[in-house]
Amino acid sequence: MNSERYKWTKRFLVLTPLFLLFSIIIADGGHGFYQPIFALFPFATFSCIWDTDLSFINLMIAIFQFPLYGFWIDKRSNEKRTWVVILILHVLLAGLIIVFANENWR
Repeated sequence: MNSERYKWTKRFLVLTPLFLLFSIIIADGGHGFYQPIFALFPFATFSCIWDTDLSFINLMIAIFQFPLYGFWIDKRSNEKRTWVVILILHVLLAGLIIVFANENWR
């Protein structure tokens, strides 16, 4: 069995809880600031543009976002191009959320 199989998926599985913990600490349980959450988990926080609350579904999306990035990188033949596409999509979405987030999130 190849030790390189699903290497990015495994790495992101380890990093995801650390990112979530960092986000919770920075958000200070709802009394801190939220831009790092928007930047790290744009797919999970996309609903913040029109809504003021995050639900269980948003948490599930946040938990699976980075492992899915890793899976996508592992499954594509052109790893560099996949990284670029993920990075551009992630940064654009995070920027949109930071700019257009509902006023109650600021």
